[in-house]
Amino acid sequence: MNLQSLDDGFPLEDPPVLIPWGLYKDDLRRLLEPFGLLESSSRDHLALSCTALNGLPVNILFCFHPNYREQKYELSFGRVNQLDLRESFEDFQRHLEETFGTPMTITPGEFGYPHYEWKKGIYTVSHGVYEYHSLIEYVVIRPPNRPSRLATGLVRLINLTFELIEFVPLHVLLFSLFVFGIVLYLITGQAPRLW
Repeated sequence: MNLQSLDDGFPLEDPPVLIPWGLYKDDLRRLLEPFGLLESSSRDHLALSCTALNGLPVNILFCFHPNYREQKYELSFGRVNQLDLRESFEDFQRHLEETFGTPMTITPGEFGYPHYEWKKGIYTVSHGVYEYHSLIEYVVIRPPNRPSRLATGLVRLINLTFELIEFVPLHVLLFSLFVFGIVLYLITGQAPRLW
């Protein structure tokens, strides 16, 4: 399986579940609890043992960023069965290339291990080694920086407005936009500009 994009989510093989991006922690918990999802000691992480990346048994750590109201932020992969670092690195790399194709960038890394990176849609997949008391291998999938909560709310409101145009009389819709402008002014301290 060669994934061209991760825009719809990250596919697990066992259990066969597509994990959509942008889920809140509680939604992810509901989706994956039947498959043995574990709460980590940190309130910002959930963990799941599964099979992904073309048949590789992995532990996936779902890392949440507190600034985004617990929306899923990144996936971090760990090995279920511990191997020698060199053997693990080569095995992970083989599975990553089977899943994502040839890395987009390869840079010299530290400690004799290169750093590999793939861009899949708007997501970045990274594989390398860093030192934290000992050498540690990492495989991480990161989404782009998220917009602010205000910007996300504005986009949702605009989308809802277009959906409501079919059902709501125009004068009610215009009044709602006027009220929205007042609320926006109260939040930001600036009057909305329409030009």
